[in-house]
Amino acid sequence: MERPFPAYKGDDSYIFVSYSHEDSEDVFPEIQWLKEKGFNIWYDEGIEAGSEWREELSIAIKGTSLFLFFVTDNSVQSDNCRKEVNLADREQIPIVAIHLEQTGLPDGLDLTLSDRQAILKYDISDEEYSTKLLARLGRYQDHRVTKASVEESTGSHNLREPTNAATRARKKYLFAGFGIIAVIAIGSAVFLRTESSGVSPADQIDPAPDSVEQSMPGTLRAHTSDSSASPLRANWVAVLPFKGVAKEEDSQALAGGITADLIRDMSSYGLFSITPLRSVLPLQDSSLTVAEIAMQLGVRYLVEGAVQESTEGHRVVIAVVDGVIGKVVLNYEYSYTMGSALDVQSKAVRDIGSTLHLDLFDLEMSRSQMLDARRMTNWDLFLSFGYFYRAPTEEKMDETIDNLRLALEMEEDYGLAMAGLANLLSARLTTTSGRNREAVAEEACELADRAVALYGKQQWVLSQVIPAVATACSNPTRAANVAERAVHLNENLGYMWVMLGQALQYAGKPLEAISSIEHGEQVHDGFSGTKNFGQSFRANCYVQLEEWDQVIASAQESLNFSPGNVWSSIQLANALAVQGNLSEARKNWQNVIKRFPSFSLDNYAWSIYRSYPTNEIAELYVKGLRLIQAE
Repeated sequence: MERPFPAYKGDDSYIFVSYSHEDSEDVFPEIQWLKEKGFNIWYDEGIEAGSEWREELSIAIKGTSLFLFFVTDNSVQSDNCRKEVNLADREQIPIVAIHLEQTGLPDGLDLTLSDRQAILKYDISDEEYSTKLLARLGRYQDHRVTKASVEESTGSHNLREPTNAATRARKKYLFAGFGIIAVIAIGSAVFLRTESSGVSPADQIDPAPDSVEQSMPGTLRAHTSDSSASPLRANWVAVLPFKGVAKEEDSQALAGGITADLIRDMSSYGLFSITPLRSVLPLQDSSLTVAEIAMQLGVRYLVEGAVQESTEGHRVVIAVVDGVIGKVVLNYEYSYTMGSALDVQSKAVRDIGSTLHLDLFDLEMSRSQMLDARRMTNWDLFLSFGYFYRAPTEEKMDETIDNLRLALEMEEDYGLAMAGLANLLSARLTTTSGRNREAVAEEACELADRAVALYGKQQWVLSQVIPAVATACSNPTRAANVAERAVHLNENLGYMWVMLGQALQYAGKPLEAISSIEHGEQVHDGFSGTKNFGQSFRANCYVQLEEWDQVIASAQESLNFSPGNVWSSIQLANALAVQGNLSEARKNWQNVIKRFPSFSLDNYAWSIYRSYPTNEIAELYVKGLRLIQAE
């Protein structure tokens, strides 16, 4: 079949299309339509195979903004297509899979695509397909699809022209920092590209200052001379290349190694989207301002850092800049007096990664609370999940569930909202009776299964579905497997080890659970929830061991961290009643009812019996509560 147009060649952003030549008749009309909508398209025009052909394919894949894979029986069996997909996966390039027909994926390809966005074209209308596709492509390209253009269109979408992007690196960037032997030391102060060197409080995070306009509800666009510049996405973070203050090669290599590892680790967490390394490398020595870089990358938050030297050790300085207001909103400083450069690289990434992620999450929660509901994106709606767990009540739970449902209406496969909703629906089982209880459990289980299938490489998603898998799906063994999968994605996060402890106690392994929780508390991640949840989950472990004094001590310590932790209040009431202190037990029980008026022992026992492998274990969690009710 005749090729519809020449493959794109140039320095602007483009989409790489992977397909089987046997499907040309189905694929070519699709890519022709995308080209007419303003997208630059690179595809194999049928050039002869050989060393030059393979090199050209590799360069095209490494330089693309988005990898578009047309899935058919032919393409999944094609060695070339599978190699292309694997290379895109290794390079951390966003992948969108379009299923032209119902196709069973081979195991290797199924694993690679398990956490990627998929559109089942064969199963939806043409209008729904075009809407979904343009929305997905717009999210990853340097231009965006406005909500209005999607809603008003019936298949002929009005899309902004692609903007010029920074020239992409055409060669593999290798950091020598992975083989450093020399010790790098602390030197003179580093000068970052920011307007302020101090920490700005969270209240400086303006939801939409006068210098920006809205291109989508809740998405910010700064006023610049370039009207086509990318909107600032509040859930995106760009880690700019760190700098070595000294000119020595080892110092620069260490800075580069920290940059690469930090991007990798933060990407695995999955709470914020992280700009790929290949997109920030061209900005290594850029003279652009903070606002210009933020607009070029389409991100709200920029992370800058430097490695300083002295004969005493290493110091790493980090600043987080809000691209909207152009000021520093967070800064950190870490000193390392011993160890090789590789040790420093590892420790710095561990110290910075999760702390930075969670501090940014706090900033974003503060920002979202100031937004008008009409301006909220799915990300803004998701942020209510964090507020619920700070001070949980039944009213707030119902409100948060509504917000997450709305977020999924905006984007049906939004992983964060899926995991959060599965989590809260499993909690709602304690306030739901009768047939509705079964329906809630079924929905929570389906959401958890889909979240794991689509986002199996994102730690946050995996960690939040653990209660739903154990309780709603009544599969504590699988919950432990999901938690282990989350930990192994990045073992530097103490919170994930604590969540593994939660899953292991569901599986009836309290001693292993306590060991995992203790390890998590020893791993520095700067998250107060690690200790809070650690004590709460530890109390659950001691219930199975029938060490009631330890249950009381752990539950009380958890409540000292977070007085609103109703789950710790429940365990405290249960343990006190088992020990015969019914008066104090009743007080804690009433605290739970005050926050969750629909909470009942019957509903709680129903969910507990689903969560544990034996009835004998489950009964330990309610034996004291039955005494309170009997009284």
